[in-house]
Amino acid sequence: MILHYKISYMKILIIAFVQFIAIYSFAQNSINNSKWKGVFLIPHAVDVTLDFKKYTLYITTGTSEEVGIIFFTQQKDTLMIKKIAGPSPCTEQAQGRYRIEWFENGNKFRLHGISDECEGRIGVFTVNPFERVRDKQ
Repeated sequence: MILHYKISYMKILIIAFVQFIAIYSFAQNSINNSKWKGVFLIPHAVDVTLDFKKYTLYITTGTSEEVGIIFFTQQKDTLMIKKIAGPSPCTEQAQGRYRIEWFENGNKFRLHGISDECEGRIGVFTVNPFERVRDKQ
């Protein structure tokens, strides 16, 4: 009888653990296939859009002027980037790592520099938060 309760209790614990892992895995915010607006100070304030496709980030101004094309990967709250092209003074292939701080239920984020081969980029990317742009239906 006691063995039966222990087995039932273990089953409940295992099911609860699996559900927790599943919920936690799906709760991670992802920037893949999303669009964000913000402001870069380059050197004056410029409205920008960050358009994250599968592995490529396209950065454009409010007037659709290209600021940069960047390869990116995201692992949990860490964003790794590598410049592909664009007019910025960063050399091509310059890599950087940033921590993503999510807020307002994943509708905004702020970047915090961890390291970057292009010193000026940290100052541009980390000054202001970014707000999600919802597609118009």
